[in-house]
Amino acid sequence: MTIKLKPIVGGSEHGTTLMAAGGLLGALAASSCCILPVVLFSLGISGAWIENFTQLSP
Repeated sequence: MTIKLKPIVGGSEHGTTLMAAGGLLGALAASSCCILPVVLFSLGISGAWIENFTQLSP
C-alpha cells in the first residue's frame, strides 16, 4: 500500500498565523505563575508589599 502526499499549494497563511499566536498566548498563560513574580520583583514589588493583599482575601 502506497500513500501519496500532495504538496500544499496556496495554504491558509491566516490559519497558521492564528494558530501560532494562540500557541504563544497559551504558553504565556501557562507560565504566568512563574513570570508574574519575576516581573513584580523587577518593578521593586517584594513579598512584604504583596503581603498587604492578604487582608483582601475573604
